[in-house]
This record gives sequence, structure tokens and C-alpha cells, in this order.
Amino acid sequence: MKWEEIEVLEKVKNGEDKLLNPTYELNIKGKTKGRLSNWTLEETNTYGYDYTKKTLKALIIPSININLDNLIRFENKEHEILYIINSSPRFNILHLKRLKDDTY
Repeated sequence: MKWEEIEVLEKVKNGEDKLLNPTYELNIKGKTKGRLSNWTLEETNTYGYDYTKKTLKALIIPSININLDNLIRFENKEHEILYIINSSPRFNILHLKRLKDDTY
């Protein structure tokens, strides 16, 4: 699999809508390299088929401090971070959920 450029995004409050709900814009926090990975049979048994069917697993190079409040953009689509596994100093494993186009 090929390593691709991934953008790490952070939500920044930029105002409120008519109902006084906060509105956000996405700013690029940084860039790193990453790739999608397949679920193993053991992971599917651990997390369940419904979970692994609806989520993606990605490997990323941890050159940026990433937390659950950040979003990941690759293939021109935003993804919510559900879970972070600090696997080694060389890479992290992320469980991602693809967001709808007009979420933010």
C-alpha cells in the first residue's frame, strides 16, 4: 500500500447561527503521511462485524500531536477519529468514521 498525505484538521469556533448554536470552521493543524489498513480476523472478532464494517482503520506517522477532537482529511473527505492506538514510535493506528459532506 502507498503512503499518502493526510491533513490533520481542528475545529475553530467562528461564531453562532441564528439559534445561537456555535459554528465552526476547519483549519489545517498539520500534515503527515498515512494509509488505510485492512481489519484482521482477530480485530473483527474483538470489535464486532458491525463496527469494522462501518469504520476504517488507518496507519499514520505520528509527526503531529493528534487527539480525538481533531479530524483527518484524506482522499478529499473528512473523517472523525473514534479511537487512537499509540502502537509504536513509528506509527499510530486510528479508527475513523467517514463524515457526511455537509457536517461542518
